[in-house]
Amino acid sequence: MRRPPAPASSRSHRGVYRITAPLSVIDAAGYGHRQGIRILGSAGGASGAALGCEIIWDGPADEPMWRLWSRDCVLSHLALRVGRGRRCLAAIDIDQAPDRQTACTNNTFEHLFITKAAGAMRYGVRIGARGATNVEMMGFDTCYFGNIDEACVFIASRTGQSKAHRFYKCGFLQAPFGIFHETGSFVTFGCAFGYLTDAAVRLGSITDYIAINESDSEGCARFLKTGAEAAPAGR
Repeated sequence: MRRPPAPASSRSHRGVYRITAPLSVIDAAGYGHRQGIRILGSAGGASGAALGCEIIWDGPADEPMWRLWSRDCVLSHLALRVGRGRRCLAAIDIDQAPDRQTACTNNTFEHLFITKAAGAMRYGVRIGARGATNVEMMGFDTCYFGNIDEACVFIASRTGQSKAHRFYKCGFLQAPFGIFHETGSFVTFGCAFGYLTDAAVRLGSITDYIAINESDSEGCARFLKTGAEAAPAGR
């Protein structure tokens, strides 16, 4: 007996997808109030060795691959890379919708492999660069960030409302910074930081609880850097 196909909402996808414009999930009236969307690639590991769904950036410079300006969404089992000779702002830009009428909260990222590959990527993930409030509670589970130009994760909130982000068993390698934090809060557990040329973690203005638990580091210029210095170039 043939097994019936899985529902479209839970079906996983394999293959290599080359994109020329950002993929957008936006919770605003002009964009259909998209929220609670699940994007599932095929099964694989965060090391990238077995990932069967790759998204390759072939678009204009200084745009993100994903605009996730929504809530309660899941991105899972994807490899995000930049094509040869191309540049992107970030693999994922997380923020409020343009009208700023809805919060951006409680998104989940699982088994992602993020790298600039043969191109250029300013940030692996950028969080809250333009939102007025409530860009918070992002969860990263077993994600790998490697070979990024400025920061693997840039928590860029200027309002202090980028809070309660969680990083569980993630890897941050080969970039100036692993986590570059301006304001807000986050927690890490069991993460690995390797070969980061400025600091594994940079802390700016702390407006809530921060905890770094059971971390491993190797070859970093330093583990922790503090101070309200300028953000990475081209924020």
